[in-house]
Amino acid sequence: NPPYSLPPKYQEHEWFKDLPSELQKATRRRATESVSFLGTNLFGNYRKNCFSTEDIAMISARKDFELLVPKSFPQCLLTDSLVYMLLRYFNTVNQIVKRMSDDDTRLIMQRAFYDALGGYLRYYLVPMAQLSYYAGRIKLNTVERLVNIYQQCKTTLNTNGNGWRAPDKDVLSQFKVRKIEPVKLPKSCHSEEDASSCAQLDQTCISQEPDQGSMIVSLPRLETL
Repeated sequence: NPPYSLPPKYQEHEWFKDLPSELQKATRRRATESVSFLGTNLFGNYRKNCFSTEDIAMISARKDFELLVPKSFPQCLLTDSLVYMLLRYFNTVNQIVKRMSDDDTRLIMQRAFYDALGGYLRYYLVPMAQLSYYAGRIKLNTVERLVNIYQQCKTTLNTNGNGWRAPDKDVLSQFKVRKIEPVKLPKSCHSEEDASSCAQLDQTCISQEPDQGSMIVSLPRLETL
């Protein structure tokens, strides 16, 4: 019983009993923190020497939420169904936190949850989703939804996200299966959607003069969403 032992209402194991068995198993995993830690934006960029009881409870909850997020890249590019499965997984955890009766505990848990989720989105899920979109595997609105959730995490914590781990510079190399199939267009493309199919394209890179006979194909700028 150390002198900074938490009050009963802040004991992290009390709320884990409501998790599904699959999520409870995930909390037993051990990872090398120096390698896999996703970073945090809970305490800003300044050095903190004194911690309150609530701070210690938040750190403890943040550590547990870190164990709930996947810590590896998938074998292949993402699909819409896989992304939505992950979103349902995180929504399950979020709903458990929201059902907590004590307001102080719920606030601490929500901040810890959004910090862990934001770190996972920044390092893993958003970069993987962007790459999968450019490969034609997932839809634009799927990526937009992930980016919106990431922005929500930053807004809730009032941070720009710099405390979270920066994405890998070569995300594609993390996939075991990296083959990207070529696009197969139908022989005839005549529909009402043709007029709006290029609405999301960035046209600023196309000069007014023909580029020596070459054709520039613009892509949606997902990084600015």
